Amino acid sequence: MKYGTFIIICVALMSGCRAKEAVAPRSSTRVTPPSDTPSPAIPLPPVAQEIERRGYNSISGEVVTPNTWETTTFRLRGKRAFSFRANKPFANARDYYCRFQLLEESYDSADDARRRLANIHLPDPSGPGEEIDYLSAMRGGFRVGNVAYVLQTDASMFWDEVQRFTKELAAATPGSEMVRAQPK
Repeated sequence: MKYGTFIIICVALMSGCRAKEAVAPRSSTRVTPPSDTPSPAIPLPPVAQEIERRGYNSISGEVVTPNTWETTTFRLRGKRAFSFRANKPFANARDYYCRFQLLEESYDSADDARRRLANIHLPDPSGPGEEIDYLSAMRGGFRVGNVAYVLQTDASMFWDEVQRFTKELAAATPGSEMVRAQPK
């Protein structure tokens, strides 16, 4: 009797395991590591193409729907986000590559774009905690007409490089205007 009970329990356990495998096969749970190869989902605008010419690799690009706070506070009408990573390691480091995001933001007017850049460090109150805590402090930008170009990093070690690069990129972009950000 004990032997028969043991076999029944083993069969029940084995059939339960097989049922799980049928529902969720191992191959579907495998995680593929992120790739640093260029794969923008949308075409790169001229400013982003200039960033690539200056030694950065476009990792991704997407259209972002402006949230209520952005549209009511700054009259933001359209937004595209592109992520970049340097082709060469950061100065004095072998495994650190400068990374940042370029936001191309379209406004109703040049004055709206100028006002957004003047308040570039104002955090989105509906955004994630990182936005309020530190991300809003690590961005800079310039405008061309009614379009603001914002460069932002999430790593403080790259902030000086992103600031320097923002100024360099603005100087190389015809018709651009750097807008001095108001202190927080």
